[in-house]
Amino acid sequence: MLMDRKEGEKMALREAFISPLEPVVAGSYGCWRLTYRVGVGGMSVGGGIKVGTDSDSDWGDPQFHDPAGSDYMSVTIEGRATVSTVLEGGYMRRRLTVNVHEHPLVEGDEITIVYGDRSRGGPGSRAQTFAEERRYFRVYVDSSGDGCFAAMPNPPLLQVVGGSVARLSVRAPSQVGVGEPFSVVVSMMDEWGNPSYAYDGTISLEGIDDAVPLPQAHVFNRDEHGVHRFDGLTVLSPGVYRIRGQDARNGANGASNPIICTSHSEAYTLYWGDLHGQVKSADKISEYFRFARDISGLDFASHQRNDHEVSKSDWEVTQQVVKECNTPGRLIVFLGYEWSGETAVGGDHNIYYLDDDQPIRRSGHEMVDDKSDQATDLLHIQDVYRAFQRQRLLIVPHVGGRPANLSFHDPVLESVIEVHSTHGTFEWFLREALERGYKVGFIAGSDDYKLRLGGAYPGIGDRRFVRGGLTAVYARGLTRVDVFEALKSRRCYGTTGERILLKVYADGHIMGEEYTTQAPPEISVKVIGTKELETVEVFRGLQKVYEYPPPASSAKPSKRVKISWGGASRKTPYAGVKWEGDVRVEQGSISSLDFMPLDRGDEEFNDVTETGFHWQTFTCGDEDGASFDVDSETEEIQVTCTSTPVASAQVGTGRRICAPTNQVDRVCFRFHMKKLGSEPKIIKIGPVERRIRIRRLPEKTGRMEVEFKFIDTGFESGVNAYWIRVVQSDGEMAWSSPIYVNRVS
Repeated sequence: MLMDRKEGEKMALREAFISPLEPVVAGSYGCWRLTYRVGVGGMSVGGGIKVGTDSDSDWGDPQFHDPAGSDYMSVTIEGRATVSTVLEGGYMRRRLTVNVHEHPLVEGDEITIVYGDRSRGGPGSRAQTFAEERRYFRVYVDSSGDGCFAAMPNPPLLQVVGGSVARLSVRAPSQVGVGEPFSVVVSMMDEWGNPSYAYDGTISLEGIDDAVPLPQAHVFNRDEHGVHRFDGLTVLSPGVYRIRGQDARNGANGASNPIICTSHSEAYTLYWGDLHGQVKSADKISEYFRFARDISGLDFASHQRNDHEVSKSDWEVTQQVVKECNTPGRLIVFLGYEWSGETAVGGDHNIYYLDDDQPIRRSGHEMVDDKSDQATDLLHIQDVYRAFQRQRLLIVPHVGGRPANLSFHDPVLESVIEVHSTHGTFEWFLREALERGYKVGFIAGSDDYKLRLGGAYPGIGDRRFVRGGLTAVYARGLTRVDVFEALKSRRCYGTTGERILLKVYADGHIMGEEYTTQAPPEISVKVIGTKELETVEVFRGLQKVYEYPPPASSAKPSKRVKISWGGASRKTPYAGVKWEGDVRVEQGSISSLDFMPLDRGDEEFNDVTETGFHWQTFTCGDEDGASFDVDSETEEIQVTCTSTPVASAQVGTGRRICAPTNQVDRVCFRFHMKKLGSEPKIIKIGPVERRIRIRRLPEKTGRMEVEFKFIDTGFESGVNAYWIRVVQSDGEMAWSSPIYVNRVS
């Protein structure tokens, strides 16, 4: 039982501190000593302390059995007492309990916990992979041994910061007018997706031609912590542009997302956002929105904490921070929360208010101590629909810890669904909605919990598998009303994190619209990618009706081969697949090996030689893979692979972990280059698109822009939902919201 802070402050004086206090580099190994000093009155036998944190951290799991291994923890105590230790899950995340036995402790005695004890040869403890201004080590004390633990005020904390530069990120608006001033955000990022805290290099911007006058090179000072905003840029003529950042000293460089410049006024402007993320401590919400605005360069955002963890004071803080951070024209912030009922009663649904000063109507009070407003709870998603029927809000079903149950649907309140987050890529969820006849649009988000809204990576995690997604909207302006209207009108699309430009029309009707016609519709598609485009597919409902480039018109196959593997283990959350395999060429060699980007820190390609390579990755609806050149048509390539579903289990009072099961599917096959064509060879392994694909790539086109029109002569009676799926060569994807075309006789 944990008591609140006020009760804790009334108890005997005591203190806790941690050392060293220097900023911790994310993902680094170190040794830290947390000391609790007993206060007046001492500590009785049976008493003890609990130590945990408030964030869903991927700090290395402490262990007591291997002194020479990583994350070895030791606990020492002064006086004649002995201690026992318990590691558990629960909402405090990897909580440690230290209990006192045999003899009591007296005032001034100390309990010392060493994270990453190196005294017996271990490398230390691995810090979490995400930056955080205040990483709390919350200490709860039971001095009397009665089982009541009181929270210590002012808990020890460390600052976690980004490490050395691994890549350079350039964020720019997707759409500008000729001569219209705009800003570009350049971020020097570490290997985990954090800004490099101590970066002090020089960045120069480069454009394609003189149509984009660029500022002088910028010398970073350390107070900028690896992020700089260049203001006042303009484009002088219409076209598609990219701005490249360059650090000549360390070789880091990167190109911006594509920028479309038009000479005439457009009805809608394309804006980017991430509407789905959360932090447990309300005092960190401001930091969360600063990352979204200053580093991710988002246009709109929201905070979506699970409702059964939000206290009255948390909700008050959330409302105040949302008001403070909402800045029309810069960052639009929506007030909201995640209604978190179990799947049987509806499952996870995000709720977004158009207006400030709104109530929270929870799915339950399981982790809220103050039950005084429990009568306002909405225990079933249908109760939510009824309560909010005439409210100015948006409800978004998604696949989270409790996947939304699409048996329930309100067509007025639920205009879009989420199809991608760090949990995985859930195209099956999209297809189920269409199969049920729901007229919904598609968006994506991060479901981030690591303070990196709009730039979320899973780190070294046991529950998240992929990079977070983004939502694009075509809105009349950057205000709450305009962005909200675009989402309600389904004038939006989702991506797996890249700012892919996608325009879709049917007979002049933009994505999300619905209209009636007798003639077969003409579908117009324009895509501008951030990497080479692999396929752009047109779907009518669940059926693919067109693909660009058409297979028959593809260029002559080259000597380049692409192998990819992907899918999920089941249609639930935490449904990843662990892949481990080898590609080997017999009596020949491979060259120009190019790996698709990996998302998690525990994924890798290794054992790379001129005859093959090894991989170990995770997927959850997405694909990983590699491409390479084979030097002879007569070569035979052997692929061996294991595919292991990942299962979720609950630990302690709530924390879920994911680990590979004992169900291992083994695959081994050979193929000859001369028998491999541009049509992929698919080896099906399990449900939810769990498979391996191999094909020869066409001669490299470098095609990053595609524009085409398609008339669907197979147009069917009734409602036809036309939507687009984009796949880039690096595996990044985009899904347009459907255009709903009603065919009448």
